[in-house]
Amino acid sequence: MAGIGDTFREIHRLRKHARDLQQEIDRGPIQLKARRGVAARAADAAKAAHDDLKKLKVGTHEKEVSLKATHTQIAKYEKQLDEVKDKKQYDALKLEIAGARQKAQGFEDQILEAMTEAEEKAAKLPEQDKAAAKAQDDLKAFEKEQTERIARLAEQLKTTLGELKTVETNIPEQFVPQYQRMVAAFGADSLAGVENHSCKYCHTHITVQQMHEVETGQFVTCGSCGRGLYLSS
Repeated sequence: MAGIGDTFREIHRLRKHARDLQQEIDRGPIQLKARRGVAARAADAAKAAHDDLKKLKVGTHEKEVSLKATHTQIAKYEKQLDEVKDKKQYDALKLEIAGARQKAQGFEDQILEAMTEAEEKAAKLPEQDKAAAKAQDDLKAFEKEQTERIARLAEQLKTTLGELKTVETNIPEQFVPQYQRMVAAFGADSLAGVENHSCKYCHTHITVQQMHEVETGQFVTCGSCGRGLYLSS
């Protein structure tokens, strides 16, 4: 049984490495989803900016139509003003004209304000379109890089698992069932180093007898956490 500690040490290293590789692979779709979200939000922001400008221009056009109609109505009132003989009708028309002119002034102010806002929004569109395009380009680059990276990680994982399988053949046959139970229960953390007479996983101090067994390469498990033990160095 001499040397099982070295086997455990290498197995632990390989299992932790395999776990880390798998975690990186598993994070790939999450990272890609996040990048796609960034690109989608940039595209949505650019589209919303274009839609806002279009809506503003439609509203401005509607006000211009209303302004034109109001000026037409004012002209009609002024023509009627020249034709009426009755003072009461004359005064009523004057009030209508005054109200229409006030209304027209309101439309003119709103149109000027909308035109100014439209100019400001239009000036920002190129920057927003550029940001959306960059986000899309960044996404495409990330997708390519991520695909290549995941392929590399998968290959590394395959190699690591192959090495692990080879190293595990060094475990004495009588201890294989117990080892497999530990792996099923604790995964990559089924083994733990011993440092300063303590299990590095749960930090429990081991007995002198256990320490001797670990040092002589025997199969020893921590009495507290159940991990297989090996000398850290």
